Amino acid sequence: AFPIAIGMGRRQNVNTNAKTQMKMLNKQFFRFLFIILLCNSASAQGTWTQRANMPVVGRNEAVSFTIGTKGYLGTGVNLSGTKLNDLWEYDSSLNAWTQKASMPAAVRFIAFGFAIGTKGYIGAGFTTTHAQDFYEYDASLNSWTQKANFPGTARGGVAAFCIGNKGYAGTGQDAVGPQQDFYQYDPSLNTWTPIANFAG
Repeated sequence: AFPIAIGMGRRQNVNTNAKTQMKMLNKQFFRFLFIILLCNSASAQGTWTQRANMPVVGRNEAVSFTIGTKGYLGTGVNLSGTKLNDLWEYDSSLNAWTQKASMPAAVRFIAFGFAIGTKGYIGAGFTTTHAQDFYEYDASLNSWTQKANFPGTARGGVAAFCIGNKGYAGTGQDAVGPQQDFYQYDPSLNTWTPIANFAG
């Protein structure tokens, strides 16, 4: 009986290993299938074309928004580790970048941004510490105006977007850790209102 028990144990191990290998193969197959479908979808929808580079040193952790047919990118930290507060406008019809008025605040990275109508907004991020100040950019005047501070704790990495004529910002990470609170910004009143926390 003893050898039979050993044989059964080996058979169970073989079966377990086979099941594990099958699961791995299934995962690899579905990953491969997903990539193929993604590539086919991208091919069906269009192609990428390289456009004019920004005429400055590369950067990361910048912020961006769009106003009308123009794109805007600013702040961030460049490849030499220098934090920035500049703003650049991209005109797709000319394939050209134009430097605009710098944000009148401390240099920073991992800020948040969104646009509402003809105005762009940038706030929070990390300067020498976490920040919560908030600014409005008027593209027609190429000027900045400080607005009501982001009402959550000072932080960086905030998620932001707009719906209609309201802006939304929340989550991110402050000096304590990751946060889930979220707020709505009304530009007509220059006020922030707490809304439901992010549930993720």
